[in-house]
Amino acid sequence: MVYWPCENGIIVTAPSGIILILIRVSGKTFPVGWFEYPDHPEYEVFLFESDIINRIPEDQRIPGQELFLEAISAGGGRARLSWQKIMKEGRTHIPQHSTEVFESRIVGKGQTTGSQNVGYFIFNSPLLTSGLVNLRIISPRLY
Repeated sequence: MVYWPCENGIIVTAPSGIILILIRVSGKTFPVGWFEYPDHPEYEVFLFESDIINRIPEDQRIPGQELFLEAISAGGGRARLSWQKIMKEGRTHIPQHSTEVFESRIVGKGQTTGSQNVGYFIFNSPLLTSGLVNLRIISPRLY
């Protein structure tokens, strides 16, 4: 996942799409709010500070408290972001060794007797500059 500050918010991107962003505050073990995109993962999400604050229940809002965002991608990636740190540093975060996991809804879900669920693909690319062009599945049972 790549994220960077912009205007009065943060832009978060993920090649497999973002399905959930949790809002956490210091001192709490559970999320106090969230943004959810379950039916259609968003490849790019812009979060305004006011939208984040509005998602936090009023009894949980404490001026000056540290906010954390936890972005979860459809590919299984996670990134924990410190709101204050990102706004203070103003730098783009590009993961050095990113790994995306994609779970297929079709591949590996065969109904044939003896079939096993092997529908996970792991993509490993330091810059995520190329997409999947060709996929070959070789099974010893086919030969």
